[in-house]
Amino acid sequence: MNLNLEQQVNKLLNYLNIHYPHEIDIEAIAYACKAEVFPTSIRSHCITHPTKIGWSGLYINDQLSLPEWRQTVAHELCHHVLHVASHLEISNLHIQRHEIQAAHFAEYLLVPLHMINHDDIAHINYLDEGIRWIAEEFVVPLDLAKNRWEAWNAQNINV
Repeated sequence: MNLNLEQQVNKLLNYLNIHYPHEIDIEAIAYACKAEVFPTSIRSHCITHPTKIGWSGLYINDQLSLPEWRQTVAHELCHHVLHVASHLEISNLHIQRHEIQAAHFAEYLLVPLHMINHDDIAHINYLDEGIRWIAEEFVVPLDLAKNRWEAWNAQNINV
């Protein structure tokens, strides 16, 4: 069975017994995937763990807001889980592909569409309200919330 990225992420969440937004503890998810989060004052990145064989260190800029921090941890976690080659060893085209894939991975991991319950959003009448609800409920930046709100609406247009 060839699962797409969103299905793979949903399978991971199910395996980790994560079914509700408040259970999406991105640092615990990273640890379950053999990646440890460390603060850094420089640009966020993923490299081999300094002491644990087979693990990665996710170095996340400590100046980020909580929603941005969660998004960045999820993004870097994708590099650990799916991208084995160093960006120094691959072409710019592959780097761009990896970055796009990591951005989608973060969206799918932090705002799984199946966790948006119709009853929770029945009161929402405006685009901005829906985006804000997702941003607050899932603790994500507004741009990520907007992407997921649009995806949810596209998926549920005839429901």
